[in-house]
Order: sequence, then C-alpha cells, then structure tokens
Amino acid sequence: MTIQPDGSMKAILKTASFALTAVMMLLVSCGGDNTPREKQIDLNVPGAAQRSNRDSTIEQDTSVTDTAAITHTAELRTTAGVITLGLFGNDAPLTVTNFIKLAESKYYDGVLFHRVAKGFVIQAGDPFTKDSTKRAAWGTGGNTYTMKPLPDETNPESKAMKQGYSPGILAMANKMQPNTGTSQFFICLDAAGDLAQQFSIFGKVLRGMDAVKKIEQGEADENDGTGQTPKNPVRIISIRIQKSIP
Repeated sequence: MTIQPDGSMKAILKTASFALTAVMMLLVSCGGDNTPREKQIDLNVPGAAQRSNRDSTIEQDTSVTDTAAITHTAELRTTAGVITLGLFGNDAPLTVTNFIKLAESKYYDGVLFHRVAKGFVIQAGDPFTKDSTKRAAWGTGGNTYTMKPLPDETNPESKAMKQGYSPGILAMANKMQPNTGTSQFFICLDAAGDLAQQFSIFGKVLRGMDAVKKIEQGEADENDGTGQTPKNPVRIISIRIQKSIP
C-alpha cells in the first residue's frame, strides 16, 4: 500500500529539500577551502612601489565619497596620447609643488615610462631614461627641484590617502624607505589597491585612461630580467600645468 503525504507533509518535505540543496551549493562554492589567497607580483626594481602583505581579499573602503580637491591640472603629452592629471595640492602640497616645479623646468620632457607592471602600475620620472646607453640604470635616477628628498605626505586622514591606490591614482615612488621621494611617479592600475599606504597620493587621471592602457599593453623587453621594462617605451613629450578654478 502506498501512503500519500498530506498537504502539510508535502510542505515540510519541500522545505527540507530546498535547505539541503542550499547547503550543497554553499559547500561547492567554497571548494572546501576558504583560505585567503594573496596575489604576488615581482617588484625587484629600484625606487619602485611595493605591495603590502595584507590579505588581498579584504575589500577597500567604498564609503568615502568626498574626494580630494584638485588645485592644478597637468596635461601630459606622450607618444601614446594625452593624459590629463588632477593634482591634490591641498592634501600633498610638497609633492605637488615638486612635480609642478620640475614640469615647468621641462625636467620631464623626453623622460620615458621605464616601468610597466601590467595590471599594477606604470612608472616614469627618471631622467636617466633620456639616455639609451644608461638602460641598465633606468629606475635608479631622479631628483627634486630642491635637490633634497621629499618628505612623505601619507596622512591616513587626508582625503587623498583615503581614496586608496585605485586605478588612475597618481602617487610618488620612493626608494623603499621613508621620505626618499624624488621625481619618479606612478599611475595605478587594477591591482595596485594592495599597496601599503607609504606612497604619497598627489593626483589622479581625469582624462586619458585610454593612453594609460596603451602604455600598459606595450611589449616587454625580452632581455630584461624583471619583465617590466618596455621594449619600446612611451615618451613624455611635454607637461603643461594649469591652476584649477575653485
């Protein structure tokens, strides 16, 4: 004899089946291993930005809506196109002043984007890159307009630093020691959010991320051990500075 469940029994069985299915789906999605994975990037380049050891699965704070004020714009004319930067002169006055003074003195004219860490950063500002015979030293040169190293401007409470190293953010490179910034800077790409907050954020890309991406997609030099030196580096032709209107 077959016993047919009544309406209430059907509901109970249906609920139990749904719960069992949900548990099975959760186990499959976890893959039996919920250990955080940290992405690794080779950063054996002098004066280059390095990643922190923090858990890369921790999400950035997206609650910050009040961004840093733009006091100046810098139009970088490069062989890959024009990149327009907004500079945070209130939050990083020393770094911005240094960048402006160097740009106005044409220090950056002819300098190459000597480092392209795909998905991470593109980096420029080393005057050695104007000389192809100094290729082995690319990434080690640079100076400030005062001829003294820049102090870090990394106050975690500043609006600039609260933005984090998101794509398009402009930051100052250093020699992996405090207060050692000179003329080298980098523009963040997708994976730069894992950086420790030890690099002064002093601007962001307003227009020209297509040019940034073009630089990123350049072919790497096969003879370079790091894989981060472009075969045909993009050159900065000139930089034009303008003061922003409040």
